[in-house]
Amino acid sequence: KEAVYEAKRCLSCGNCYECDGCFGACPEDAVIKLGPGKRYRYNYDLCTGCAVCFEQCPCHAIEMIPEPAEA
Repeated sequence: KEAVYEAKRCLSCGNCYECDGCFGACPEDAVIKLGPGKRYRYNYDLCTGCAVCFEQCPCHAIEMIPEPAEA
């Protein structure tokens, strides 16, 4: 219960503050910096799904969603 309560109080969780961690960590250059206050865009054609950006994000602003399997 206490952990859930504390997680709800997190003010930075999910809120990107443009630390450039994802931008610098991506081995495929799939993260595109848009400029101050504009955050980032992701080039999904370059992204391999390695999750390096996700793993290093200090505020959990990146969500990895599995692609549906091709038939």
